[in-house]
Amino acid sequence: MAEAFLKDKFKKANLDFEVSSAGILTQELRPPSQVIEVMKTYGLEISEHSSRLLDAIDLQEFDLILGMAKEHVREIAVMAKNKLNHTFTIKEFVYRASAVGPKRQTESIDDWLSLVVQGRRFEELLGADLELDVVDPLDKGGDAFKDVASELDQITTQVVHLLNDNISGG
Repeated sequence: MAEAFLKDKFKKANLDFEVSSAGILTQELRPPSQVIEVMKTYGLEISEHSSRLLDAIDLQEFDLILGMAKEHVREIAVMAKNKLNHTFTIKEFVYRASAVGPKRQTESIDDWLSLVVQGRRFEELLGADLELDVVDPLDKGGDAFKDVASELDQITTQVVHLLNDNISGG
C-alpha cells in the first residue's frame, strides 16, 4: 500500500523519485483481495504487485529506506549497518523530519538526513512501538485494511511534502 501511495503522490507532485517495496519474510505473493479492493477506492490498482525479498544489494542503492515497523529497521541495520541513518519506520521518519522541516532544494539528501537523525539512539529501535509502527492488518479483521490504508494515505502525503525538493527556504 505504501509503495502505491508514494508512487502516485510523487508522480502527481512531478517529483522524480524511484519507489520500490521489499519485505523481510516472503516473496512473490500477491496482495490480499481486501487490500486490492481498498486501494481501488483510492484509484490505485495494485493487483499485479508481487512481494519480493529485500537484499543487501538493494539497500546500497537506496537514499531513504522506510519500514512499516521497528523490526524492519532492525533487520536493515543487520543487513547494511552503513544505512542505519537512512532507515526509519515511516512514522518515525515523518516525526523526525517534521521537526527539521522539509528538505531544501539546495540540500543533499545525506546532509538533510544527518539532521533528521540527530539525537537518535540505537536503543530506540528495540521492541515494538504502537506510535511508530504501522499495524500489520493481516489477521486483524474488521476494517483493519481500510484503517491502515487511511493511515498510509495521510503519512505518505507528509513524506512527499518533506522530500519536496521544490520547497525553498525554511
